Amino acid sequence: MELTIKDLAKYLPYGLGTLEIFNMKTPKTIKGINLIDKAIILGEKHIRSLGAIKPIMRPLSQLVEEITHNRETFVPIVELAKVHNYAYGWKAIEKELPNRWFAAIAVQENKEKDYLTDRNLSLVFSYSKKLNVFKSDIGLVAHQELLFQKLYEWHFWTGDQSYFENGILIEKK
Repeated sequence: MELTIKDLAKYLPYGLGTLEIFNMKTPKTIKGINLIDKAIILGEKHIRSLGAIKPIMRPLSQLVEEITHNRETFVPIVELAKVHNYAYGWKAIEKELPNRWFAAIAVQENKEKDYLTDRNLSLVFSYSKKLNVFKSDIGLVAHQELLFQKLYEWHFWTGDQSYFENGILIEKK
């Protein structure tokens, strides 16, 4: 279990922060990739191997929590639901459900009780960590690429969530 250049590449346009293992106090932004040495560029003369850094990312559990990104505070799954269908008001209602593969769910505002009792009465938008896709109550949603770009921009790690537990990634607060 280790990070690869491929794992991190999709996050680089969005100013991904990292800590160096010998300096865990001062975060630095990854500036680029050195493909020849398979290393990360942190500055003009600062090139580090992947094993010498710990990227700062968000676990999928934060999809239903209020986060701040670029001085804007929001609930990510709600903002993603708006991309899917802006005509409705949305509300995040659940974290990971037991015996299901949803990481986060948003339902129409004022329809939370309907969703919990009769799922046919409300529009549901969710992210499947098992399938790594976005879904609605009528199937897969359009704009998958745009939705994932938002996850990368907000620094959500869409890979194996145990990377946080194993100290490979640092959880962004």
